Amino acid sequence: MTEAKPGLLTTVKSYPAAFWIANTMEIFERMAWYGFFAVSSLYITGPVETGGLGFTSEERGQLQAIVPFFLYLLPVVTGALADRYGYKKLFIIAYSCMIVFYYALGQFKTFPTFLGAFMLVAVAAAIFKPVVVGTVARVTDESNSSMGFGIFYMMVNVGGFAGPLIAGAIRGISWNYVFISCSCWAAINLVIVTLFYKDPTTESASENPRTLGKVAADAVEVLGNMRFGITVFTMLIALMIANQELENFKFWPHCTIFVALWLVLNFVWDALMPVGSGNPDHPASANRGFLFKRMHCSNWRFALFLLIMSGFWTSFNQIFLSMPPYVRDFVDTRSMVDIGRTAFGAIGKEEWLDGLAAIEETELLGEFGQLARRSRGLDGMVAEEPPTEDELRQTLAGLVADLKKLAKDDAVSPSDRQEAAAFAESHSGPKGDAAGLKEEVKQGEALNKRIDRQKRNAKLPTDPSLSDEDRASLAALVQVLNDKGAKPPLEAIDLMHAARTILQYKVRITPVELGELVVGVPDGPPEMTEDAMNVAVATINKRLDAKGKPEFVHGAKDALKLRAVLRELMADGPYPTESAIADASKKLTTAERELKPDVLALGVRDLAYRPTTWARIDAGRQVNPEHIVNMDALAIVFFQVLISYLMAKFHRFTTMIVGMVIAAIGIGLPFVAGGTMVGPAGGLLIVVIAGIVTFAIGEMMASPTSQEYVGRIAPKDKVAVYMGYYFVAVALGNLFGGILSGQLYGKLARDAQRPDLMWLAFGGIMMFTAVIFLLYNKFALPRHKSDTLTPG
Repeated sequence: MTEAKPGLLTTVKSYPAAFWIANTMEIFERMAWYGFFAVSSLYITGPVETGGLGFTSEERGQLQAIVPFFLYLLPVVTGALADRYGYKKLFIIAYSCMIVFYYALGQFKTFPTFLGAFMLVAVAAAIFKPVVVGTVARVTDESNSSMGFGIFYMMVNVGGFAGPLIAGAIRGISWNYVFISCSCWAAINLVIVTLFYKDPTTESASENPRTLGKVAADAVEVLGNMRFGITVFTMLIALMIANQELENFKFWPHCTIFVALWLVLNFVWDALMPVGSGNPDHPASANRGFLFKRMHCSNWRFALFLLIMSGFWTSFNQIFLSMPPYVRDFVDTRSMVDIGRTAFGAIGKEEWLDGLAAIEETELLGEFGQLARRSRGLDGMVAEEPPTEDELRQTLAGLVADLKKLAKDDAVSPSDRQEAAAFAESHSGPKGDAAGLKEEVKQGEALNKRIDRQKRNAKLPTDPSLSDEDRASLAALVQVLNDKGAKPPLEAIDLMHAARTILQYKVRITPVELGELVVGVPDGPPEMTEDAMNVAVATINKRLDAKGKPEFVHGAKDALKLRAVLRELMADGPYPTESAIADASKKLTTAERELKPDVLALGVRDLAYRPTTWARIDAGRQVNPEHIVNMDALAIVFFQVLISYLMAKFHRFTTMIVGMVIAAIGIGLPFVAGGTMVGPAGGLLIVVIAGIVTFAIGEMMASPTSQEYVGRIAPKDKVAVYMGYYFVAVALGNLFGGILSGQLYGKLARDAQRPDLMWLAFGGIMMFTAVIFLLYNKFALPRHKSDTLTPG
């Protein structure tokens, strides 16, 4: 234990104004970043007609992997520049860029332009990060730095908690308001830094400031020389590219072979260079260009510290990467919905329930409608627009990639593997006109669907979501639906697949319950109350508003005509034909408003299926996963200062190691939550919440203390660049965390229905990191004074 620390109030009063200004700016910056990033998946993959970009999930994955990776690598450079040119100047540059580029995110609609704007937002954030942390490090000292970094970490989570809440509320009005609000938060920071921030750095005003070249050299030499930096950076870029799962550069064999050859090449090159040429203090390094020096790691202890910390961040990121889909797919949150329903009803705000547990109604009813119409042997309600030639080529390329995987899948029969491999081989380079491509896509989709159905049917007898009674009930329901004329005939896996799809829309329903709802859809005209008609018109108006088209005003002539047309469409039952929908949309189209069939169909589905399904759908509501995950930030807001005050009495490494052990227990706790994807019982919500809060306690101990440690060991004139290097560990954690999340969630949670093993693995990674840190502290660090352990 260290010497006695000052009291809580004494410590709080000891911080200068720059400390509180930096913390205030951190709140607004986090509100801007998380205000967008928390809803970015919805925006990037959302339909164009509702204001989204309409990108694929693969494109979304590329954006969310590439941009944050560079965001956490660039602070090495921006931190060095801040130490030389002053923190205030870099703050002003960062906020000015954020104002412009956050707004630009909402204006660019193509992948290259959006990626460019997103990358520029990341550059601005990378300028900000080491400067704000560097400010905290510079204005605190040994007596108050533990509490100071704790307060700072609390402010990070205040912004991280508030930003998504505000963005989630205003995106319901318009996506444009999300980007405008992000720019506004940055503008507030620009005012704050201009009027109130006093720069703690002095080099920019000194008589002999370093040249830009010297700044770059000093930044690199924190860990080693330029050769060492290039070698490591190239490997990181290779890993980041491999993480995109490109056909021609996968982890195995492409990336593995490249990294191995790259290392061999560098070591061979080193052997050709003079001994000692990598050490700047050695005579052999004089007058030699950086390419003609050996690799040199000047601060191996710090490099090892960052590598070990990447294990912490790898496990940490699962709270944000793996926890949301896990909560959505496996955890039953209806108890929280019931509490919210009661509380909101008591104050007359029932509509607030949508903020807690929003249902993606149009998508859900669309999925249900497809299943219901298929059960009656009918095609879709709206004709799909014919794909362009480019879209056909992209679809075929995706099918080829999928069939290549199936060709190597041991769960597929040898004959099917051979057929999949043959198709993939013969269509690897698609050529020909649109008609030929359309036929190739048709063949590929049929083959892919057939093999996939066989795989899913093979798993059905052992699927943990179903009991023997459920399987018998499904078989009986499928028979009833097929007797109604299902075309093509339905199987139990179709109801399983539909139930899983509906789960993505945040409604938990078993396949048996879903089958019963489909059977229960009447063949005759549905009941059309005034309330039902109002809901249908409101649904159409919402989509028209998203498209920027005039809405139907209640009581107006065209609104009355819409209601009459909807009644006419429902007169013969809930299954109007595609041609009837098309003809009706033409009747309702005017010079001021084009009403396309797909928009009209939204109201038709409401009238056709809502009376049968809504009571059960509403009962199956699930809490938005982000609200559960946000409990991590909420716990930190409430308890960070207390925990930092208590931990200030202990050695920094003791605090970090114990914090990692507690975090390992927390992130591993869902191991015992139980539950299945579409079974009658989901995972226990209370266990998951306990795990998140326990993890937060460990996080509150380990994360701010690790930042404080780096801030304390850094030379005063290089604080920002040292903090920039700290974010390299975060970048590695994002990279490795993303890889493991995708692989373990896909293979263990989704496919094997064993999320418990996934959480056991992530808890194991955190515990292993704690053990390695214990060994690092015992064997790697020199024995100096208790609180001034230096890595180099």
